[in-house]
Formats: sequence, C-alpha cells, structure tokens
Amino acid sequence: MKKRLSLIQMDVHVNEVEYNYVRVQELLSQALSEKPDIIVLPETWNTGFHPSKDLINISDRNGERTKALLSTFAKEHNVNIVGGSVAVAKEDLVFNT
Repeated sequence: MKKRLSLIQMDVHVNEVEYNYVRVQELLSQALSEKPDIIVLPETWNTGFHPSKDLINISDRNGERTKALLSTFAKEHNVNIVGGSVAVAKEDLVFNT
C-alpha cells in the first residue's frame, strides 16, 4: 500500500517561538487538504536553533509543548507526523531533538 506524504516547507522565524508554533499549526491544517498519511516537519522549527544567549529560555522544556501539539493533532486527524526537530531544554542544556 502506497503512503501519501506531505512535506511542510516553512520559513522559520529565528527566536520567534510563538509565531513558529502558530505557523506550524496552520501548515499542518493546510497539509490535510492533500489527504496525507504522513506529514514531515522541518528541522529546528520552533526557534531556528540560532545560538543566542536566550536559547535556553525559549526552548521547549523537555519537549512537552511540541509533544502535546503534535500528538493531539495526529490523533485528531488520523495522520502520522515526523516532527522534524525542535530546540529542547533539559536541565541547563539545549538539544536539537
């Protein structure tokens, strides 16, 4: 059985986390028009992973926000999501996860 794939292209706004999360939600919804089985997101879409002094503070703590957003959307729309990667803060470190 052939799977339908939707690749999301996104202009990530560096260090503009709120904008990026809203934009990902919009793009996920738009991708549904293609009736995909799988939606693929870009790398470092939440912060742009730009090395700034504030990166630790704007990164997703333990990836919780991203996991909640993507898992809820995937379940609601019966689609698989390859989440690209996001800047995730764990303790005092930031990871591209």
